[in-house]
Amino acid sequence: MKTIVLSDHTGDMIAMQERQHYQQYDVEMARYERESEALTRRVEDEYESRMSAYQRELVDWNAMSWVRKFVDGVSKWRVLLLLCLAVMVASVFAYVMMPENWEILLAIPVTVGFMGLFFPTRVPKQPSREQISMRWVEPPRPPRGESSDEELMWQAGNEGERRVTEHLSSLLDDDWTLISGYRGPGGEVDQILVGPLGVCALETKYLNGRVFVSGDTWVRQPRGVGTAHRGPQRSLTQ
Repeated sequence: MKTIVLSDHTGDMIAMQERQHYQQYDVEMARYERESEALTRRVEDEYESRMSAYQRELVDWNAMSWVRKFVDGVSKWRVLLLLCLAVMVASVFAYVMMPENWEILLAIPVTVGFMGLFFPTRVPKQPSREQISMRWVEPPRPPRGESSDEELMWQAGNEGERRVTEHLSSLLDDDWTLISGYRGPGGEVDQILVGPLGVCALETKYLNGRVFVSGDTWVRQPRGVGTAHRGPQRSLTQ
């Protein structure tokens, strides 16, 4: 079977859809890059702020936990012995200085020591950029790069015409000619088959769902909702 291609309207529409698709992708990628840069700046500012607070807390912790740092690594018995010795020394000093109220003076160093040993301040936790970016803000979404429904529709139509051409080529000899892309005043006929038995107009519908044909009325029902499509007869009459 011979083939003649007058125009490739389906291919032109696919190319146009691809150009629009890439343009939209470039726009979304530029938006994604701007949002990513803004996110990086926000994370860095928040990290610097938390790092400054961490350094201030660290200074306070170093100043307030002197007893804990002094006994760090020492056995419990040695700590108890040091406390007993300190209490004894403080008791003698308090009795000499205030014989009548030495218990009050003794309570001051004992209280300070126990508070520093058993109630140290919380150790400050150093912040990290990863925790800020994961928990504080939501990262922008990169462009998906998926084809639109219209682009997929034209690709499906092009695939349908290709399959029709291959099937007819396997059945017909060179006495038959398949003309693709004929454009009339009111529209385009997908394919026209010319041969010894006459002329046949072909309108390819490569659709998902059930297709109901009644004359020149074509209705596709993919999910319970009918969608009207133009039949091939209308293209020929126009």
